[in-house]
Amino acid sequence: MLQRDRHGSADGSVRLRGIILPAAWDEAGRVTVTALSTYDEQVFPLDAGALGVDLTIFLRKDVEVMGEFVGEGNNRVFSVKWCCRDTGVFEME
Repeated sequence: MLQRDRHGSADGSVRLRGIILPAAWDEAGRVTVTALSTYDEQVFPLDAGALGVDLTIFLRKDVEVMGEFVGEGNNRVFSVKWCCRDTGVFEME
C-alpha cells in the first residue's frame, strides 16, 4: 500500500505498510538485506542506513515505514527514515 505522507511532507516522503522479510543472507546465514512486502504484494528492498537501526528486529512483523525511494531500475530501494509496528492490523486466531 503506497501512501503519501498524511502530513503533507514537502520532502516527498512516502508511508508504506507491510511485513519486513529477509531478502539476502551472508555465508553464515545471517540476514544482510531486508525488504518490505506490502499488503498489495509489492516488494521493496529497504535501506535503513539513515535510520541507524537494524531492521531485522522487525522480521516477519507488520510495520509502517516512512521514507523515500532512491536509485533507479534494479538499484531502486526504499530509504527508511522512520519505522514502527503497525498496530492497525488485526490478527485472527
